[in-house]
Amino acid sequence: MKHVNFFLKLLIVSVIILLPVYFANAVNPAMDQKKRNNNPDSKFQYPVKISKNQRYFTDAKGSPFFYQACTGWELLSKLTREETEVYLKNRSEKGFNTIQVTLLPWKADDVSRYGEPAFLDKKYFTLPNEKYFEHVDWVLQKASEYGIQLSINLFWLRSNWRDYTNADNARVFGSYVANRFLHHDNIMWFAGGDVNPEDKMDAQIALAETIHSIDKKHLLSYHGGRYSDGTSTSSSALFHREPWHDFNMAYCYDPYHCPRLDAYAPVQFIHAYNLKPVKPIILGEGFYEGTLNYTFNDNQKQLYAIRRNPLWGITCGITGHSIGHQKIFPFIEGWQKALDDPNSIVVQNLSSLVSEIEWWTLVPDQNHDVGINGFGNFGGEHYISLAYNPKGKLAVAYFPYNGKLTVDLSKFSGTVKGRWFDPVNGNVVPIEPSLPNKGTHIFSPPGPNGGGYHDFLLILEAIK
Repeated sequence: MKHVNFFLKLLIVSVIILLPVYFANAVNPAMDQKKRNNNPDSKFQYPVKISKNQRYFTDAKGSPFFYQACTGWELLSKLTREETEVYLKNRSEKGFNTIQVTLLPWKADDVSRYGEPAFLDKKYFTLPNEKYFEHVDWVLQKASEYGIQLSINLFWLRSNWRDYTNADNARVFGSYVANRFLHHDNIMWFAGGDVNPEDKMDAQIALAETIHSIDKKHLLSYHGGRYSDGTSTSSSALFHREPWHDFNMAYCYDPYHCPRLDAYAPVQFIHAYNLKPVKPIILGEGFYEGTLNYTFNDNQKQLYAIRRNPLWGITCGITGHSIGHQKIFPFIEGWQKALDDPNSIVVQNLSSLVSEIEWWTLVPDQNHDVGINGFGNFGGEHYISLAYNPKGKLAVAYFPYNGKLTVDLSKFSGTVKGRWFDPVNGNVVPIEPSLPNKGTHIFSPPGPNGGGYHDFLLILEAIK
């Protein structure tokens, strides 16, 4: 009996000790996400949801979800199953959790790698070919095994599918798609496709509204594009207040490297951030690696332009981004080698960073309360953007060049520990010694990064 009492007391003591630890882990999204990201065998649980404050994505269990997508647009129609697995495995290893794809072949008369058209007898949008869509099921299941979701464009509106769509067949197609794929968890939807609706506005709204009326499980948005004058448009400018429009997809290259009239990315991000009702924002498309038709003088300059927009985005309120490669999205010769090109490594480095900080608590420093001087012209090429935790625990700034930013350290809740993060190679340069949380301090990047440029992320955290 004494032995029984002893073990009973031991059990009670163990429970008392372990219960607080259990509940702390259960309700702490930061700890949950950090454990998940540091364990390559653990995966987010889909479908993706929207946080209670409407600012960011979460997984199905409420863990903050930073959307990192590769634009593998023609994945569903161009690759064999064996090639698909090679692609998904590599993307997962690089830290991508999302692949942006288009559901149908690029053009109406195209067929899949297995010779299947999306529709039978050229009855576009009304007579689906189940053999084609069974392969989509397989890809979704395989992506799920790698912890990846597919962010699916319903059809590429900029292609000749545009000639065949109307409001009536859009409702038929929308109903088919919404019901057909409802059982999959790892899906997000978006209409559009590199272009604004213009004369197809009614058809695109009919498509989106039909899916929204049936599918309450998956998020839905719109992939904008270009007007005839060259300017780009994010979904927030077109559909922000529509009930079916769950999140904003920013679409942004920039005015210097592309013959358009776009402002630099922070303008789009902050504009969408300030809209009501509040909705999450992602960078749905930007520059492509390996693209030759922009005015880049060298490869490093191109890589710099590509990574700059998502890095600005982290400090301007977005909940994720996409990165693309000219050989990967159409899966042309050389796509396998391109999987290991530099900007995939940037994503890998960024995955490591977002697993270490509470990025979802950051708000853009629009009034320059924390970064008080030296930030430059908003919307300009050298604008230093900063976001901070309102409780004074964290601030992150993106320096797109070798600037000098004055930070008010009194905004932090404790002694400030800083570090520079090199997005090119993931190296960290500590700022020594730690700084008292009083007065101001001028920060400037430590020198050229791994790509020869001076763009860095500055991470400032309050410590006790």
